[in-house]
Amino acid sequence: MASDYELCRKDSDFVKKSLKEAGFLVNIEKSVFEPTQKLEWLGITWDSAQFCISIPERRLNDLLQSIDEILDRFLFFSARQLAQVTDASNVACGAYTVELENKIFHKMWNELERCKSSTWREMRAIEQALLSFSTLFMGKSLKWFTDNQNCVRIVQAGSMKEDLQNLAYSIFCICKEHNIFIELQWIPRTLNSKADYISKMSDHEDWQISNEFFEFLESLWGPFTVDRFASVMNNKTKRFNSLFWNPTAEAVDAFTQNWHGENNWLVPPIYSVIRTIKHLIYCNAKGSLIVPRWVSAPFWSYIFNKNLTYKAYVKDVLEFKETNRIYSKGSSPKCIFGTEIFLSTVLAVRLDASL
Repeated sequence: MASDYELCRKDSDFVKKSLKEAGFLVNIEKSVFEPTQKLEWLGITWDSAQFCISIPERRLNDLLQSIDEILDRFLFFSARQLAQVTDASNVACGAYTVELENKIFHKMWNELERCKSSTWREMRAIEQALLSFSTLFMGKSLKWFTDNQNCVRIVQAGSMKEDLQNLAYSIFCICKEHNIFIELQWIPRTLNSKADYISKMSDHEDWQISNEFFEFLESLWGPFTVDRFASVMNNKTKRFNSLFWNPTAEAVDAFTQNWHGENNWLVPPIYSVIRTIKHLIYCNAKGSLIVPRWVSAPFWSYIFNKNLTYKAYVKDVLEFKETNRIYSKGSSPKCIFGTEIFLSTVLAVRLDASL
């Protein structure tokens, strides 16, 4: 915390510049780089002028409204309504199944767990519920709803925080051991209409790999049979999967497909790299993965061991420096791939979990 506005602004500019130079994509919409003495962060109002923190009036009103609704319809409230109250609990955690005889999981927090962050407790609840229901869920695909956006991101992409990363890896191991496929979905507090939501979506990940680079790797590790993360605008193979319905797309959502028996071309969004590796392992499949050489990224530990030896399913890694010949910029102005501000080298990782 700086002593005056100018010093604070200087520190803010330094942090923003450092993040960009380190290769991170800064989310301007969710960041606050203008010096301020009062803001809402993590659901709490932080006031540096008064040296205090407080719960926003909005959250208090939401809580009171939820409690009133539950008390008015005590025996007939929905799980979503109850979640608005219990998700913030530092006393216990719970979960229940919808289509499997309404099984219920409940666990009280011990003193150490109660001191953890709400995101840690939510992740821990998922882990413990999976362990409790592991035989029930064996061989099944799960849709897991949560109103904690951090949990969705961490389970899919990992975390820079060791305790959260350990929980994410534990969830991965439980699912792998019991052949469980889990997909987390965030449920917002208020739902906009579907059409309005779709009309406002913007794909920030439509950058692509150059044809020259693809053809070079295909000469080494090809021929590739399916491009798992593509659109009709940038697919590298005739068969491809897309995020949404696309003309000539073989399937929507690569993670719903069985990759076994294919030579998969894998250029996922950065937030899906860990999920991509996990799915390839689940399917006992093989493929080639293209990622930036970001040593600090959560996915790094899924490619290399601590002594920089390869993971068992990693067969080869090639590093490339001429990134201007590798990435082609997408339509989003927020995309850094294929631009001058992208400074990292690029790794081509050969994966084979079919053995």
